[in-house]
Amino acid sequence: MDEDDNLTFSDAREKYVEDTRQNLTSNLKECGLYDASSRCYIVSNNCMYDLVKSFEASADSTAPQLQSHREFYIDEEQLLIDLLKAAVERRYKEPAQTTPAAAAA
Repeated sequence: MDEDDNLTFSDAREKYVEDTRQNLTSNLKECGLYDASSRCYIVSNNCMYDLVKSFEASADSTAPQLQSHREFYIDEEQLLIDLLKAAVERRYKEPAQTTPAAAAA
């Protein structure tokens, strides 16, 4: 009997996330593409759909409330937050500040 057969859902999920991140890091290093400053997101298209639809439903008071399956999310929420943050930062960049000396020149 395999030791993985007796894992609880949360233990199996944790092992899956750890193994996936290690495997990805190893593969990227082998290909010379590893960048410690970049982030890898483990997401499911079904969970992303569920997450986006639950946000839409919460914004629309007439829409029926959807059942969110948060216990299945891995990086979906963080990906959505990071995407929206990056979009806002690009869209609403502060104009370059001019110093009084630069303005006088």
